[in-house]
Amino acid sequence: MTVECKKCGKKMFISRYLLGIEKYQKMSRLTKRMLAFIGSLTTFRVSEKILGMFGVKFDRMKIWRCVQEVGKAIKFDLDPKERPSGEVDGTGIPIVGIKKRGLELKVFIQKKVGCGVRIAGLAIGQYSSGWDKLFEPLKESIMSFKEFLLMTDGDTSILDGIKCVNVIFQCCLWHIPHQLKHSLWEDDVKRKSKNWLKIMARIFNIVALPTPEGEAEIKAVIEEESKLLAELIKFCKEK
Repeated sequence: MTVECKKCGKKMFISRYLLGIEKYQKMSRLTKRMLAFIGSLTTFRVSEKILGMFGVKFDRMKIWRCVQEVGKAIKFDLDPKERPSGEVDGTGIPIVGIKKRGLELKVFIQKKVGCGVRIAGLAIGQYSSGWDKLFEPLKESIMSFKEFLLMTDGDTSILDGIKCVNVIFQCCLWHIPHQLKHSLWEDDVKRKSKNWLKIMARIFNIVALPTPEGEAEIKAVIEEESKLLAELIKFCKEK
């Protein structure tokens, strides 16, 4: 059905107007985003099957094209209205479809004012490099903040990608026992041996932090955990 404007005589398809389909396009932007979303969650073959279950017939190549088109249009940046702090890390997740090994997905998140986080940057690169691709488009946004706190897991290669802000290294609670296992392996401590189990049990007890409610509780927790850590260091030195 077409409608005609009585003033200018211009005609339009009422169905295209109601569905939000632009001129010379076969589907709306919303439909493309929905197909891209489905295609990003599973394989294109499975996406085609899922749509078919609901009576929608789109072949896998159409879904693939929607993923490519919507993906290229996505822009990442920092939001000036959110908190001036964030975290960055390499996920270690291998990239499907790339033959070269050693590539991973790198993620930069910005903390929200209330609760939660938002993705501020994504990039693909080597495990120990490629951070410049992540930070280069964001340098201007980061510098717009008076102060910006960037927390990492201790990977010094991240500094090669961004040199315009001060970075605080935060060895997260997961990495502490993870890296300790590596150190024990370097010292030829047999895995699951008596000393190995005792050391790992103590470190897991140290990193299993409660959630303090006030400054006094935080101070008490730090003092108690520091004592346990000192005892563990002493035990390791003796052994």
